[in-house]
Amino acid sequence: MRLIQKMSNWFDERLQLATPIRETMEHLVPRQTASWAYVFGSAALTVFVLQVVTGILLALLYVPSAGEAWSSLQILNHQVTLGWFIRALHGWGSNFMIAIVLIHIVQVFLFGAYKFPRELTWIVGVLLLLMTLGMAFTGQVLRFDQDAYWGLGIGASISSRVPILGPWFVNLLLGGPIIAGATLSRFFALHVFVIPGSLIAFVGLHLLLVLKLCFSPALSFSRSPRVPCISARSDRAASRTLRLSRPRRGRITFSYGFMRCCRCFRHRWKLPRC
Repeated sequence: MRLIQKMSNWFDERLQLATPIRETMEHLVPRQTASWAYVFGSAALTVFVLQVVTGILLALLYVPSAGEAWSSLQILNHQVTLGWFIRALHGWGSNFMIAIVLIHIVQVFLFGAYKFPRELTWIVGVLLLLMTLGMAFTGQVLRFDQDAYWGLGIGASISSRVPILGPWFVNLLLGGPIIAGATLSRFFALHVFVIPGSLIAFVGLHLLLVLKLCFSPALSFSRSPRVPCISARSDRAASRTLRLSRPRRGRITFSYGFMRCCRCFRHRWKLPRC
């Protein structure tokens, strides 16, 4: 234990990471965020980490060649131990990541978390959604089967309709006038290097903005101020103030109604106070 402590102190004296990590782990959030509505961001991050790990395992055996791409996938499915499982995990993880990110975007919009001062967080989140869709599209091309060929043909046809830049973009994307081996090489570079690198950078920026600006509390249709990021002790006083404040006539406060439902639920089932 002393050796591990000495090594930890040695690294901390040079990297200075202990304080930022401690502040991140002790980051205070509103009690209202203890809800299923706030799990989609962390769920998307978990699936992204899973995609990175399974993608690295698949890249160890995948051959980015027009003549060997499909054959390498068949070897992975039938000859490598649990190769089919890793590939299925990566494929289904892609679908789940798109769905979770879409749900997260909708949840942020409905809760009004795109407003001041979180506009940049919202913009980065939308860019992450577009990159996620790009990862899914470039990934299905790497199979280089009939589905990938015709899907890429439809995508190239749509891109060619873009005014002025359309034909140039299609030629850059395909590596020539037709779908060939150069096309697979370019999509492999996009799927393995370009888009994942951008995703990691923007995910880091997104997390930094979330930590700096905190989570947005639940949606409120009134003009009453929202509860900031506070500790559990001071949250009782803020919750008491929020319960005593009445919404304007003709309007409904989502946070006020949610807290009343929690009190009724605790009283019905005789649960302790949070």
